Amino acid sequence: MIIHRGHIYTTRCAASPSIQYTIRLWSEEGRKLPDGVYWYKPYQLWPYREYTWFREDARIEPEEWDALEVSLESGWDPNDPAWVAVGKNGIAKVTEGNHRLAIARKLGIDVPVRFVWHQNVRKDPQHAEDAPPQKRQDEPTQDDPKLDRQVEEIMDLF
Repeated sequence: MIIHRGHIYTTRCAASPSIQYTIRLWSEEGRKLPDGVYWYKPYQLWPYREYTWFREDARIEPEEWDALEVSLESGWDPNDPAWVAVGKNGIAKVTEGNHRLAIARKLGIDVPVRFVWHQNVRKDPQHAEDAPPQKRQDEPTQDDPKLDRQVEEIMDLF
């Protein structure tokens, strides 16, 4: 983890707090994670998609999808992260980066995330399924609670 000018930047090898922990921190305690970019595996963000777009049904042309996939093959640029809105009402959703998230899952690359904090976040159930698709073999079944405890210790420093 790197702290630079008041922002936190996690590296791919550093642990990011689980999305569930992040939601609980804001909705129950009114605390935000320090501003910064956090890295996640696509399976961790999958249940929070706003849209279920894939190449065949995306609102962009297939050629644009293909170009986006090529650009992500070398990894996702942390300067252009996905955005996850977290509401005090206990709901979170990917508000920016749904296309790239689907491609990242296909490519097996990590996803940089920046959180934004709201009073209420609404997730329209017709746009995205609440349950993730069939689990891939390389995806664990749950996040590691030890990592959330470590993040809590770091949060106490702020």
